Amino acid sequence: MRGSSVGLCFLALTIAHVTEIQARLVRNHVSSICSTWGREHFKTFDGDVYQFPGMCEYNLVSDCHDTFPEFSVHMKRNENDGNPTVSYVVVTITDFAFHLSKDVVTVNDLPVKLPHYEAGVQVERNAVYIKLQSKVGIIVMWNLDDAVMVEIDNDYTNRTCGLCGDFNGVPVYNEFLLYGRKISPIEFGNIHKVHRPNDDCEDPYEEEDVSQEAMNVPESCKEFQNTCEEMLHAETWSSCTKLIDPEPYIQACVQDMCGCTNHSDDFCVCSTLSEFSRQCSHAGGEPPNWRTSEFCAKQCPFNMVYEESGSPCVDTCTHQDTSSFCEDHKMDGCFCPPGTVFDDISMRGCIAQSECQCKHGKIYESGEVYRQEREECTCFEGRWACESLSTPSTCAVEEGSHVTTFDGKDFTFHGDCYYTLAKVERKDDASPTFTILVKLVPCAHQEYDTCLKTIKILLNNDRHNVLTFTADGAVKQNMQSISLPYFSGDISIFHASSFHIILQTSFGLQIQIQHVPLMQVYVSLEQSYREKTRGLCGNYNMVLSDDMNTRQGIVEGSAAAFSNSWKASHICQDREDRLDDPCSFSVENEKYANHWCALLRQPNSTFAECHSVVDPEIYYKRCTYASCNCEKSEDCLCAVFSSYTRACASKGVFLTDWRENVCEKYTKNCPASQTFSYKNQRCQLTCSSLSLKQQSCTSDFLPVDGCSCAEGHYLDDNGICVPVAKCPCYHNEVYVKSGKSISTNNERWMPQSVNLVVGVPVASLMMNNCGNKTVHNSFGVITENVPCGSTGTTCSKRVRIQLGRNEIKLSRGRVEEDDLGHGPQIEYKIRNVGLYVVVESEIGMAVMWDRKTAVRILLEPTHSGEVCGLCGNFDGDGQNDYTTQGQLVVSNLLEFANSWKVSSSCPDAEVNIDPCAVTPGRHQWAKLMCSIIIGETFKECHKKVSPFPFYENCVKDSCACDTGGDCECFCTAVAAYAQACNEHDVCIAWRTPEICRE
Repeated sequence: MRGSSVGLCFLALTIAHVTEIQARLVRNHVSSICSTWGREHFKTFDGDVYQFPGMCEYNLVSDCHDTFPEFSVHMKRNENDGNPTVSYVVVTITDFAFHLSKDVVTVNDLPVKLPHYEAGVQVERNAVYIKLQSKVGIIVMWNLDDAVMVEIDNDYTNRTCGLCGDFNGVPVYNEFLLYGRKISPIEFGNIHKVHRPNDDCEDPYEEEDVSQEAMNVPESCKEFQNTCEEMLHAETWSSCTKLIDPEPYIQACVQDMCGCTNHSDDFCVCSTLSEFSRQCSHAGGEPPNWRTSEFCAKQCPFNMVYEESGSPCVDTCTHQDTSSFCEDHKMDGCFCPPGTVFDDISMRGCIAQSECQCKHGKIYESGEVYRQEREECTCFEGRWACESLSTPSTCAVEEGSHVTTFDGKDFTFHGDCYYTLAKVERKDDASPTFTILVKLVPCAHQEYDTCLKTIKILLNNDRHNVLTFTADGAVKQNMQSISLPYFSGDISIFHASSFHIILQTSFGLQIQIQHVPLMQVYVSLEQSYREKTRGLCGNYNMVLSDDMNTRQGIVEGSAAAFSNSWKASHICQDREDRLDDPCSFSVENEKYANHWCALLRQPNSTFAECHSVVDPEIYYKRCTYASCNCEKSEDCLCAVFSSYTRACASKGVFLTDWRENVCEKYTKNCPASQTFSYKNQRCQLTCSSLSLKQQSCTSDFLPVDGCSCAEGHYLDDNGICVPVAKCPCYHNEVYVKSGKSISTNNERWMPQSVNLVVGVPVASLMMNNCGNKTVHNSFGVITENVPCGSTGTTCSKRVRIQLGRNEIKLSRGRVEEDDLGHGPQIEYKIRNVGLYVVVESEIGMAVMWDRKTAVRILLEPTHSGEVCGLCGNFDGDGQNDYTTQGQLVVSNLLEFANSWKVSSSCPDAEVNIDPCAVTPGRHQWAKLMCSIIIGETFKECHKKVSPFPFYENCVKDSCACDTGGDCECFCTAVAAYAQACNEHDVCIAWRTPEICRE
């Protein structure tokens, strides 16, 4: 259930490069299809074709062998210009009623916009059909005219009732027998009438003469017999007549033409020909394109063309490989001409792939460039071709306890000592070495309310050459206070605003120190420092998995074990990971945190402007944690908000006015003559700095908020902003008022104005190609998700593994194997290992499935960099895992996951749902049950594998499964942590007769 925020359709987990799209072998689906068409014709699942002229609402098919039926399909006909057409179809699945009509689709009486997805049911509309597809195993298609087709899974064999029959595989048997006597189609149909209150619809009457002679084709209609036979026995239909007996359709054709008052009406003949064509496609045949502009013509939108048999999986500009993963059988409809794809970005119809645009926030024409923090990307044929930029990477300590490494790994640690944040012992002969220490201590009386109090920078790792920054904004060099701006050799230090201090060096190190409302630090290093750092900031090798490398060179699994190894003093006590939730100790704090932190996620808040480039979810979690944990809740809340705005600024999105409703007090407390700004990007010089030899600010840094002097003004000794003309001069540490002069060596000096220059560095480029290895074996893993409850959360319920020409399907505890009819032959084995089904292939890929909702994929290193999908690209760089199908690295989880839909017609997920917020009554139960992960049971594993992400997923899953199956969701989540422990050689016997007994 890890993909619960998306979970709309088929989501690709791992997909190798696809070079050619070929059709798969087609199965004959006719035996699981029921249909109605034309002048009251019905075909049952078992193959009977009969006529029933009823105009009431009837049960077409229902699941009749359960106390609580899973589904039902009802329909009603009416007369339209003398021809019977279907007026509406009602599909009920559990508690949801989908009412399909020509004008509107409603769900439980509420109108919805198509395509629509709800409760595992997708409803979509194309140029020909409305199609409803449910994960319970039913597909309903209506051509908005006379024909309805229902296809169901074989699991419903001998379980159905209605006009479609009992689906037992035996024609006539049961359907037209009642208490041992044979009944007519009229009587059979009337039995399945749906009785509504105040419904006065009359049943059709039986003909008085029911002899065989009366049922034969009347003499007056025999003239149409030859016409219908000639059409359906034509050589062009030979592919179909080999698979389907045409005789019932010839008789239906005759009856249609006989019943028409206007024999030139297309309805008289087109309806049955269309049905025979549909049945042929379902049977795996190839019906001819029998329509002409004068005979049964169909109109298509845009520049699409009508085909009798084509793939319903449409390749589009954003999903160019949809057809390569298509399981659906062919059908009639409007399709793009060969060599084109549908433009789903600007809706220009069918275009050549070379004309496709790209979309990310806005539309980019082919050849246009989009630049982000680490890449410069060019739109090319609907995909992005990206070049990596040699930009610095940043490590941060925020809210006193949240650390983000250079490689992007996040962890929480509540320290009480000096710790090595980053240490560089070698780079090159010209650059100095340095060590950055941070002092983390409890803020007040709460053990886990942690504050960053001090930052020390040891140049050349010399304890006698130390720069110290403290939380009150003071700066010292070797314990001596210094005033800012400060320039000395390779280092400059200055105020960017009243909230921020910047340390800039000439050797590729920049440090931003924030001290309002809390002390936070951001250390940026150029790419030349890659693989040359150690400490809490990690080793800067762009690999997340080894960031927790201790001083002794051991990769730890817990934040505490890792961080304790980087204590600067052995006297300090080791700290432990915090396993409880700080919000669980105070209802008031929890309400405060949930109320204010929700601003980060609200779609109409100021922060929403940044949601597409920085996912707010991790900051929301940090916000609730910090707000509940801190003694000064507002300070911690505002610190997280400022952290989010900084992350946005690093992506090129500059948020303003976010302090208007929260954290406003910091904008009102500016010193006299200073003003608050959200976008300070120049150093604040003082009058005293004008006497220094270096009088320019050459640093380039992210815009910061805070108070500062207006441009062209300087801080004097009284902290007042004054124009340069009013700045005093300094001589021998004595200041001289503006306008006064002094004499030195018989020369007179007076203050003069100064020009400032801001320098911007030039970025260098390097190539970064996705999937640049030659892929010899095509493989892929696709998971189909279904709802786990009423909150919209989904579980992986069906897994498709494609290995060359073979496809293995894992679903409902069963394993199926199919021959796709194309591709290389790849050997594989299927084994049962404990609770798992394991599929192992000779190409170095294995899939583990727990027969329920958990899927694990294992790849050998030989596939590094050649895969893509929801599992990332396996290239060793943890910061580019969110690469879309269009080859663009994004920060937003929804944008990333939506791009990997296999079906282009499936609607995008638009909201990342928090199931515990939707079902608050289950939240406490979920936390109680899932506490087994952070409790004594798994204690031996905590130092090897961090339990926090598994605990959070467990709580979320257990909240989500609110319509049954909650224990399955809980057990799967705990089993995932147990499996992770096993992989680190910690075996936990956690199952009991009361908990997840197997």
